[in-house]
Amino acid sequence: MTSPRETQAAKAGQAPVPGCLSVLIPAFDEVDLLPATLARVLAAPAFGWAKEIVIVDDGSTDGTRDYLQRIQMTWRSELRDAAMRLGRPLAPDATVNATLRTFFHPRNRGKGAAVRTAIAAASGDVCLIQDADLEYDPLDYERLLGPILSGQADVVYGSRFLGLGARRILYFRHAIANGLLTTISNVLTDLNLTDVETGYKVFRTELLKSVYLVSDRFGFEPEVTAKIAKLGARVYEVPVSYHGRTYDEGKKITWRDALAAVWHIVRFNVLPGAYCHDAGHETLRNLGAIRHFNRYMYDTIAPYLGKRVVEVGSGIGNLTTFISKGRHVFATELEPAHLRTLRERFRDRVGVNVGSWDITQPIETGGSPRAQIPAGFDSVVCLNVLEHVEDHRKALENMRDVLRPGGALVVLVPAHPQLFCALDTEVGHWRRYTRNQLASLLQESGLTVDHLFPFNTWGLIGWYVNGVLLRRQRLPGEQLSLFGTLAPILTWIERRARPPIGLSYIAIARRA
Repeated sequence: MTSPRETQAAKAGQAPVPGCLSVLIPAFDEVDLLPATLARVLAAPAFGWAKEIVIVDDGSTDGTRDYLQRIQMTWRSELRDAAMRLGRPLAPDATVNATLRTFFHPRNRGKGAAVRTAIAAASGDVCLIQDADLEYDPLDYERLLGPILSGQADVVYGSRFLGLGARRILYFRHAIANGLLTTISNVLTDLNLTDVETGYKVFRTELLKSVYLVSDRFGFEPEVTAKIAKLGARVYEVPVSYHGRTYDEGKKITWRDALAAVWHIVRFNVLPGAYCHDAGHETLRNLGAIRHFNRYMYDTIAPYLGKRVVEVGSGIGNLTTFISKGRHVFATELEPAHLRTLRERFRDRVGVNVGSWDITQPIETGGSPRAQIPAGFDSVVCLNVLEHVEDHRKALENMRDVLRPGGALVVLVPAHPQLFCALDTEVGHWRRYTRNQLASLLQESGLTVDHLFPFNTWGLIGWYVNGVLLRRQRLPGEQLSLFGTLAPILTWIERRARPPIGLSYIAIARRA
């Protein structure tokens, strides 16, 4: 099985580039088991990937800190000796492509805090969380990595309850508590996980670093689950073995943690709060969840679209899904994470080609990896993009140049400069437009304006209240959820009343 980077290298005729797996190990008072844990991590097969082991000592008082400090320079030989003593000798090359990095918290802050420290330090392609107590077996690494390396998943959970892995039988009350927590989490995230509290969670590093995490203790498990669900990550489960410990053997989780988990599930799924470091990406995800509004936007522009369409700044494909039905679409994007999402989302759609285009530069048609794109497009769709471009006149000229004579440019931009606020700055807007400014700009770019009209009247109210009056930097997710619920009624009213004002302008301009 090959990694996405290896697949891309093979297509380009290059030698495969091996990936790196970051194994994140939060440790608290585990000096007795840590040498065995590290030896097994090094021995575990992982498709030949290099391993970056990131250990965070969370204020241990049993000698764990001293042990980690002592082996800083000699960890390769120390772990080889430990593996020999355990009767599990390491292969000769087990430590060749491995690195060990250690971090120390001055006091105990909890698993979540330790994992956050490890995430910040991780530099591999994929992050895997490994508890230091060997309740989870590193021999399951390849099973856990498989769905990510095949390009199917962004996140993989190792479930103790799928039935194929060996599982030590312990406390019935723990199984009941885990089932209740998983059920409550599933109800609120709309995921169908079987084991939300599993210690084995694997993520594409880029995705994990984008998640805004705050829980210090065992609230990490429900928090990260809620937030990857809001980000729309593709989540898989695979069965794993589980060798649980008794309390006499050092198990630390208690009934208080179970009660706290219920609170965290409710807190991170229902109460307001950011879930992504990138406000713009969070807004994209929130808007993408409002399917009825996206359909309304598509229905508004659909009469002006031809059969061959360039979509500029496709984001994660919220509108591409609608535009591509019955059309050939070249979906373009600059952001690498969005490009990957687009390629994975539309990889089986023969009518959709995905590529990168900086619209301040001329397009190179025919650059799709799957099909030649004919020059002279019927339409260019540019929704909520032009305001992100400093040289917007050059961008319009380049979009004009890819149109056939008579082809239509469909552009949507934010309206009313007096509304410019921190919300605009946070999502990367250079400006907002007046009606006359937009019309003049299109005409100066060699385009003839057929239609120019306001759009999204109700959104104007939310933007004014949150951005101008309350000076917020993000649109609250719960407000967007309410808007999504009311969207069928609100768009029905707007469609029929056609108010003379809106949060945005839509312009239809043609090439002569």
